[in-house]
Amino acid sequence: MKQPILRVTAVTAVVALALAGCGGSDGKKKSKSKKKAVAAVPAKPGPDAESPAPGPGAKVLGPSGLGKLRLGMSVEDAQGTGELGDKKATGGGACTGFGLRAYPTPGDSVSLYASQRDGIAVIFAPRGVKTPEGLKVGSPAAAVRRAYPKAERTPSGWVANVPGGSRAQFLFTLNGKSVSEIGLASTRQDCVG
Repeated sequence: MKQPILRVTAVTAVVALALAGCGGSDGKKKSKSKKKAVAAVPAKPGPDAESPAPGPGAKVLGPSGLGKLRLGMSVEDAQGTGELGDKKATGGGACTGFGLRAYPTPGDSVSLYASQRDGIAVIFAPRGVKTPEGLKVGSPAAAVRRAYPKAERTPSGWVANVPGGSRAQFLFTLNGKSVSEIGLASTRQDCVG
């Protein structure tokens, strides 16, 4: 098991720099030691200590979409963002599968489903993309429960309401003891089980 990543907070860094500069000019000979004291504060452990919550500029799935793509957006509007990829497959007539331009997938592998009734209905997290709580494909299954304590167990994993009262849910598929797939789905979606 890896140790949690240590971070130096901005406040700690400022204090450390301030203390390092407090030699004053009292005329006493200063130490010629090149050693510097660095204070490290452990990061608040998130749901997955190996996958802390995403920082600024990181790609995040949720709470309402991915990039410029939003749940409920029409296919035409999604195409206008430049982020929707090629049409891949249909999901039993009610939905059409698409790729994502920035995250190409092989063959008929689908990254997003759009419903005829509701527009974009489900977006699946590409590798490396995290939820706002820091979960990603490969995160430990136990991290889902820590991040979403009210998540409900399903035959294939967990379903969790997106925090903040939105009309969306995270769908976590498990493969043994880790997350193998994350979907962001409208609670009205009619594309996936």
